Amino acid sequence: MASQADVDALTAEVTQISSDLDSVQTDLDNSTTKLQAEIDSLAAGNPQLDLSALQAAVAPIDEAVASLGEHAKALGDLGPSGGGAETGVPTAAAASSAEETPNPASVPGQSSPPDNLNP
Repeated sequence: MASQADVDALTAEVTQISSDLDSVQTDLDNSTTKLQAEIDSLAAGNPQLDLSALQAAVAPIDEAVASLGEHAKALGDLGPSGGGAETGVPTAAAASSAEETPNPASVPGQSSPPDNLNP
């Protein structure tokens, strides 16, 4: 059985990870903005070049950054500012639904989290 100290330690860890992910997302957002500006500058200075392949290569990065943001938000919702009250502990309803959600590793053939875990 978990103690309050265990819960507090886990809450602190989730909060730190969420903060770290926010920093990574900010860095990625800035990098993708700079990358797009460089591509735009290249296109403006060289209108004869076809940059569609370069744009296509960059598109998955934008999607990955957006996905990271969604996952960081979901993780942050588990921390002190989300979840139950101001404690960072999920509400009884959230805990109940978590108990009903099987671990993807325990479900044969399921390698990704169930849809209800995605933001």
